[in-house]
Parts: sequence; structure tokens; C-alpha cells
Amino acid sequence: MSRESKKSELDLPDLLKTIGDFKPGRPLKKFVGKIVFPNFKNFAPGAEVRFDHPLTALVGPNGSGKSSLLHALWGMPKGKSTSRFWFSTALDPIEEGGENGISRYFYSHWIDGLNDFVETRKVRGRKREGYWEPARLLESDGMAPLPPLNSKNKSFRSKSRWNPVDRKVVYINFKCEFGAFDRYFYFPDRGTTQEKRQRYFMKGAERLRSVIDSNRQSYKLGRRQSVYENRKLNASELNYVSYILGRNYSSAQLIKHRLYAGLETSSVLFQTDSRSYSEAYAGSGELAIVTLVTTLVQADDYSLVLLDEPETSLHPGALERMLAFLLHMIKTKHVQVVMSTHSPTVVNLLPTKAIRVIGENADGRFDISTVTHPQVAFNRLGHVHPEKTILVVEDQLLLEFVEIALSALDDGERAAFQTYIPPGGADSILNYEVPMLIGQRRKAAIILDGDQARDLPDIQKLTTAEVEELPRRLKELRLKPMHMASSPEKVKFYIDWLNKNQILLEAICPEILILEQLTDSDHASKYKTNEDAKGALVETLYKQKRKTDAVFINSLPSAYWSATGLSHPAINALTLALRGKLRG
Repeated sequence: MSRESKKSELDLPDLLKTIGDFKPGRPLKKFVGKIVFPNFKNFAPGAEVRFDHPLTALVGPNGSGKSSLLHALWGMPKGKSTSRFWFSTALDPIEEGGENGISRYFYSHWIDGLNDFVETRKVRGRKREGYWEPARLLESDGMAPLPPLNSKNKSFRSKSRWNPVDRKVVYINFKCEFGAFDRYFYFPDRGTTQEKRQRYFMKGAERLRSVIDSNRQSYKLGRRQSVYENRKLNASELNYVSYILGRNYSSAQLIKHRLYAGLETSSVLFQTDSRSYSEAYAGSGELAIVTLVTTLVQADDYSLVLLDEPETSLHPGALERMLAFLLHMIKTKHVQVVMSTHSPTVVNLLPTKAIRVIGENADGRFDISTVTHPQVAFNRLGHVHPEKTILVVEDQLLLEFVEIALSALDDGERAAFQTYIPPGGADSILNYEVPMLIGQRRKAAIILDGDQARDLPDIQKLTTAEVEELPRRLKELRLKPMHMASSPEKVKFYIDWLNKNQILLEAICPEILILEQLTDSDHASKYKTNEDAKGALVETLYKQKRKTDAVFINSLPSAYWSATGLSHPAINALTLALRGKLRG
């Protein structure tokens, strides 16, 4: 099949439409429907991710547990164990017991013979150090009760549990996809000089050239086998690689070997119409795509495919075509794909039901949520248009009022802003987001509830002695900005930034504004704390026989203000502050 034929076969919108109609069992056999973490690494107890699409993209900041979630998925099937990736060491011991008990998770998987999902639990075992074992069903973890044993289900279970899913797993960590050249030169043996490495490499290249020219399938250095695979990509594989990378390769030869100083790695000899070159001159993205294509083309049908940051070393065009290739593999081989990503391109191309966002909660643990719009995922990635002014807002309710304030601006003014709600609330904004914004020199403002007001000093009026006292003053203000809390000059810069870029709601919290709108009276002087105001709002809603859930409360501001057309001094002040931000 030609590259042009591949282009027609890999039409992204058509594939998304086709794949969107796929269901567990029709044709997605052995499909994993969800995973729940009663106690697993730094996930919040009971954190759950549901898989509602054959391809799922896990989005979140660095260190949020995306790879850990992939490792849990890898350990689900029969004979697999998460201990391959997570094990206890002297530096990072796995501490268990206490309130949450042993490390464990459970997952649902589809069984065609039952036409339904069942739930299987895996725990970190005791008999073999760290090995993750299937375990009896535990209803206290939230698992569905085990039905009576009968002739229909007995082949899928034991007396106390459902059997693990039996499927092949493909795992590719693109952060570790290095060619032989890069692996040899950037991860050298200790004590070897550059000249010595070059000599070894040249000798290894002679051996590799001999293997390629003679098409050898075996080559031993001493008694050790040093060539594991040596073949040309078939026509289908070559066309996929050419399509994704946007190049016309006439051939590509893949050799898996240990001919360079004993390092097990891969080399690829690419051939175009004009030249021949190895991975030493290829981009790292070329080798990664060869690995992806050859691995998935050879993968078993219904495999579970796990990809860790596949966007590594790929430009957006190649990334879009790679996504089409993955969807085609789902269409033809009925695999299930779960990938971690930092790529806004991937997020923007996929439907929202294919995106799961991992974020930090107030306890410093990680939760997993669905998204209603790609911008939610962009926010978690910190993806902001470079020409826009980012508005970092404390929470969803305050954002509702910010949106009302923005609506008073004209279209051009509104287009200059982009809002962002980071995980962790006001403390996270002040201690982590602000230092990052300063370091990135980002055009930004932070918008917080009025109860976050602090008596910040006027930096321009401080004496030299007072500047030296700023780190101590910062502690008194309950602030500890990342990398900036100990140096007087950095603290000075941080406080100056806050004075210029912090916008406070003119009320201790947004609930005050809702109370005033609901009761047509002044509450700002009556309630002095955030907790008091929230309690009063719930009480008022209860008396008026209204709902009190968070979703309803978050929808109140826009519903009331748009319906009545009323304004409020605090909203007007926000609008003025935003307009002032534009004017500098």
C-alpha cells in the first residue's frame, strides 16, 4: 500500500467517528472499564479512572502519577506484576498499614462469555517480596458483590474472586527510546574517555555493517549472542513510518543488538531516494516511530497498549498522524490504548470522553477527573497562549464571578485573557504558581478571595535593613514561595510582583455575593470568615428549598446575574482591575 493510500486509510476525523461507536465486546474484547485505587502510591484513597473510549489520554503536570497509573495497568493481566516498576528501596521504602492498609487496586474488565464487566483486585503480596497478586473480592473497597457460583461463570472465577484479565500488554516509554548511538555516547561507562568511546563505537559500527551487508541473523561476541533481530521493515510498516514522519523512505532496516560495548539497543538504517543513514544521524523521533509501528503491527489483537509520552521528539504534524495510526490500530486490531501526555495537540484532537485529567487535591494527593472542554486539560498542562494574559483563579466559584466581570469588557479585551484554575487552591497559587509565573516572565494576574488579603509592604519604601528582614516577614505573612523564601532580594521581587499582579475579590469569599443577591441585603459586615459565609449560604438555600450541591452553587452567579442584569460593586471592581491590567 502506498503512502497516499495510507493517508486515505488514516483519515483522523473518519477514524474518530468509527472508533467512537466501538463498545466493550463489540468489538473491544477484554476491555478494561475502570481502575480504582483504595491505596496506591500518592493517589487519593478511592481515586477512580473510567475508560469510556478505546483511546484514553492521561493529562497532568509532572509528578502527578500518570506513569504510575500506566504501571498499574501493566500489572493487571494474568501473570503480570506492578512490581516490575514499583518496589521498595532504602531511599524510597513502600510504607503500608495504618488507616489505608496494604497497597492495592481493583479494576473492571469485560468478559464476552458473561456479556458484562467483572472486577478483579490485585494487592502487593507478602510471600514473594513486592509481587502483586490477585486477591479475594473486598466489598469494603467498593467492589461489587460476587454472585453465586454457577455453570455460566465458573470458568471465569474462583470461590472468592474473579480471575485476572488474560491479555497481552505492550508498554513503550518514549522517554527511554534511544538509538544505539545516543545510548552509547550519552550513557557511557564510568571512566571511559571520549576518544576511547569513539574507537569502540567505530569497531562496533564495523561489526554492524558486516551484519547488515551479509544479512546475518546471528552474531556472537565471545559466547554471547549479540544480534537479536535483523530485518527490513515490511511494506506496510514502512508506509506507516513514512506517513507519520512525512518522509518518503524507500527502505528501513531494524537491527536489535549489543554490538556497541555490550549495550542492548536498536539501530535503524534508513534509505531515502537521495541518501542512506543510521540512527546516529536520524532524529530521535524517527527511531521512536519505528519502534511504535513495528511493535503495534506485530502486537496481538485485543492487546492493552500503554504509551508513556509518545509526543517526545515529534512535531505537531507528526503527532497528529501518529494519533491517526493509533486509532487505525484500534480499528483493525481492536487494541485498547492508554497514553500519558503533556501535548496540547493530542488534547485538542481527541473527544473529551477520551481525556482524563490528574490533579492534586487539597491534601496533596492525586485525583482523576473527566473534562467538559479541552481547555480544562490545557489548564492542567499550563498551556497558555504566549500573547494572552493568564488569570490564575482560586477556584471554580470565583471563576464564575471573574467570567461575569470579563463579560463587561469588549470582545478584544476579553480575547486578551485566558483563565486557569490550578489544583491546590490559594496556597498552591501563592507558593508554587507565582514563582513559576515569575520565572517564565508570564503576563499574568492571580485572583483570590478577599480572605487572602495580607498586609504586604511597599517594596519601594523599604530601607536596606528592612529588605534584609523580608524572609522573616514572609513567614509572618504565612507565605513560603518555592525557591524564593530565603533570599531577601528574591522575597523583595516576589512581594513586588504580588503588589502589582494580585487581584482580591472585595468580599471575604464569593458566597457573600450570592447571599446578597438571594436575600437583597448586605452581608459583608455580618460574616467575617469564609466558613461563616458558606454556612449562611447553605442555610439560606435550605430555607428557600433550593439545592445545596456544589454544581448548583457554582452555577448560581451566572444564572442570577444573566437573568437579572444586576451588577455588584465587587464585580465592578473586578472588571476595573482587569481593564487596568490590560493598560499596565
